[in-house]
Order: sequence, then C-alpha cells, then structure tokens
Amino acid sequence: MKKYKTSKFYTGVYIFGLLFIVPLLIIALHVWVKEGADWGSVSIAIVCILGVVLIVYQLFFDFQASRFSVDINGITMYVGLKKWYHAWLEIRDCGIISVSVGDGRTFWIYFSERTLTIEEKKDFLRKTRRDLANIAFFQYNTDVLQEVLPSMPDEIADGICNRVREIDPQMTWIEKLYHK
Repeated sequence: MKKYKTSKFYTGVYIFGLLFIVPLLIIALHVWVKEGADWGSVSIAIVCILGVVLIVYQLFFDFQASRFSVDINGITMYVGLKKWYHAWLEIRDCGIISVSVGDGRTFWIYFSERTLTIEEKKDFLRKTRRDLANIAFFQYNTDVLQEVLPSMPDEIADGICNRVREIDPQMTWIEKLYHK
C-alpha cells in the first residue's frame, strides 16, 4: 500500500529552516574555534544546536514527518513508530478545513470518528494533531487526492469532491503553489 506525505508544505518550511540555521551554526563554531569562546559565539552556537535538534525532531517524529495510506477499508496515519487506523464505517465527520499561513491558506482534508467542535475547526492543526486516535488528515493536494479517491466510499468521496469544487476557484496562485 502506497504511503503519502501528510504535508509537503511544512516539511519544506522546516528544511528551509535547517538551510538557514546550519550555516549560522558553522559560522558560530568557526568564530568560536578561531577567536576563542566568547559569550556571543557560544550563545549563537547553543541556540543553533537547539534549533537543529528541534527541527530534526519535528521532521522525523512529529506530524510533519507523518504519512498516510488509504485502502477500501479505511485510512491509516503513520507518525514516527506509531500508526492509527480509521475504518471508513467509523468515520462520522469529514471535510476540508482552511488554515491561515502567511499570505494564504493551506487546506486540509480530514476524517474523524467524532464530530469536530467549532474550536477544533478554527484552530485545526493545533487542536487535532495530538488526537490521531480519532482523526486522520492530510494537506489537500490534487494529485494525491485523485489517487486516493477511488479507495473512499462514494458518499465520502462525493462530499470531498464537492468541497474541492467550492474552494478551488477561490484559491490564489500562492495557495495553489502550497498544494502542489
């Protein structure tokens, strides 16, 4: 069964962060070695090391590293060494949620074993990412959605397709770039 990334956008953001922090760390360590340990180079090095550790943790063990797979029986989320399975028959709520990001929005397709509250929908990623026992989600991506739609029950697939038809014309060019 094919596994898909839950979000390419957030993975890219963290990799970009690493590309900024690692050279800064190298410069700080170079200054530290060449000119001796002063408070400035040591503090920059410590902050950079902490940043690298946190980003690597996010990339490999948090939802940014997560993957999902879909089959005719349900959807499975994989985060780190854990996995959560949700049978289509147990799904009570599904749809597409918009999350503000910089100048645009990212759209997330979700499947939940319970009805999401208004607060969960308003602050979707923060409120639901730790509740994977009840919810599965992935960032809207046209190609991925076309691949997984045939595995979904007709009523769920039709609901998602109807919502996509509503939001697609409203998306800005940068939002469409987020979902490539």
